[in-house]
Amino acid sequence: MIITNKGLAQVVAQRLNDRVMEDLTDLVAELTMDVLSENGIDPCDDGDFAWETMMDVSSRIYIGSN
Repeated sequence: MIITNKGLAQVVAQRLNDRVMEDLTDLVAELTMDVLSENGIDPCDDGDFAWETMMDVSSRIYIGSN
């Protein structure tokens, strides 16, 4: 097997993408919960409304970041 710089760069790029997406997912969830809490919506206790709001807000962030 011949290892090229292009091949190595592709592996690094894929790992970077995986790590960034993982970190982005965690950060969006954390910040969304913080903002909901600051606005009187408790994602853990307010049932379906809070869950749906959190999912809607989070999905808008992901769409906007692409």
